[in-house]
Amino acid sequence: MSKLERKTVLSVIALMVAFGTASWAQQTQPAASKEPMTLRRLFARADKNGDGKVTKAEAKGPLPITHASFEQIDTDKRGWISFDQFMAFTNKRVDKQADDILTQWDKF
Repeated sequence: MSKLERKTVLSVIALMVAFGTASWAQQTQPAASKEPMTLRRLFARADKNGDGKVTKAEAKGPLPITHASFEQIDTDKRGWISFDQFMAFTNKRVDKQADDILTQWDKF
């Protein structure tokens, strides 16, 4: 596969993962809300006290993957994560998922 083809496929996969994440996020919000769930809103939903930080306990319900990976995300070991740390982790996950799919695809 050429570099251009790989880049195109990676972009398509990243969009598919992003739309899949958005779809999952919309399924987890209350039925009364009609606004699309964004990553910022997901983070804010987990931030129960509104201090701009999410602790492992706060992540448990609304952010199960973040909760399970909390120690990996909380790189400075403060006991909470910022939105920037949450976004960096999310972006790494999307990139890894896309790479995993491409690696599997290269085998065919």
